[in-house]
Amino acid sequence: HTHSTCSDGSVPIHRLPLMAARLGLSALALSDHDTILSAQYAYDHPVQDGVRLIPAAELTGYDFERSHRVHLLTFWPDLDCPALRRHCDIMRQRRNECALQSCREIEALYPQFRTEQALEYAQDSGVLFKSGIMQALQQLGLCDGIYTGLYHELFGWEPRGKCLHSPTYPPVREVLATAKAAGAVVVFAHPTVYKSMPLLRELVAEGAIDGIEVHHPRNSPEDRAECAELCKKHDLIVTGGSDFHGANHGKPHPVGACVTEDDQIARIDVIVPVGRLHQIVLLRHGPPAPVMAHVGQRIEREVVGIQRGVLVDHLDQRRVDMRLVRQAVVIGLVSENERAVLVDHDILVTVHPPVVIANRAVAGNHGSVVVKDYMADQQQSRRIAHLEARHHVGAEIDRRRRLGPKNE
Repeated sequence: HTHSTCSDGSVPIHRLPLMAARLGLSALALSDHDTILSAQYAYDHPVQDGVRLIPAAELTGYDFERSHRVHLLTFWPDLDCPALRRHCDIMRQRRNECALQSCREIEALYPQFRTEQALEYAQDSGVLFKSGIMQALQQLGLCDGIYTGLYHELFGWEPRGKCLHSPTYPPVREVLATAKAAGAVVVFAHPTVYKSMPLLRELVAEGAIDGIEVHHPRNSPEDRAECAELCKKHDLIVTGGSDFHGANHGKPHPVGACVTEDDQIARIDVIVPVGRLHQIVLLRHGPPAPVMAHVGQRIEREVVGIQRGVLVDHLDQRRVDMRLVRQAVVIGLVSENERAVLVDHDILVTVHPPVVIANRAVAGNHGSVVVKDYMADQQQSRRIAHLEARHHVGAEIDRRRRLGPKNE
């Protein structure tokens, strides 16, 4: 996983994909702290510079039993999830309150420092991190790096820094619930960093996480070996990440310092599709059925309610979790002869097991499915127009499309 100026990294997010491309990486997870900004960028730019961008967020919780912070990587989160947005809003407010208090105290220590200088480093994120304050101090010639002696003097943990004000973090299991509510793939990040192995063992035993960031520059060899064994024993996803922050590192961790193997990325894609689904269109084979209008009215609730349905893409056999489908609309009919034409315009998939709505099977052996990309607004409009022209969609379906959820 990586960080950008969407949180406490020093490099703007749009520059990260090219760094990965030059290293020959095929995918890159954008995962800033307690924000949906980087995930939104990845949804908006699914491929950049030839690199597939994976939407993610690194959520912060607290293990109150052991008095340690915890970082959870959440891949492919639903950015419309109220619990996720609430978590990010609360953490943004709490971090800013603490940082502004620290700035007031630093102004008293260093007359040349002004809070406005530090806020320049929060323009992309909307959050003032300690690293932003240190960047401002470095520009003033008061230190020669971010995590040097002055940082520990001001913000150290043990002994406690003279200007340290830490936000209150939510309990780790509350954060886990938030991640699950967002439909995300949850991976426990760098367990060595916050001495989290005891908590990690608990969560693995509870089946509460989907994977572990085994390969990380700061994981100890002992913890790395135990994490690998836990993943093997419990069939968890094994990830690796550089935790890239640009210049905001104590020790350099360049992009690509640790990587995730392709087969493990594929396991994440089994749970979540490439591109969160905004709309799914069911096209029935055969003659019209009287139930079609009734199905069109009920399909959104019924399809979203399916917990174990899986879409299989005929083109690359990618599996898609039906829980990520946001809306479904019956567009019209399609014959076997038209399937090849549709592949040129949409991802043509079938459903297994067949989806049964109003006691009628409208997919699986009886139909095909066209999946529309979540953020491709203009492309989606062209596709819908194409389907309407080919299948003579009625006014009611057209009205339902116009009133459907908007891309944000």
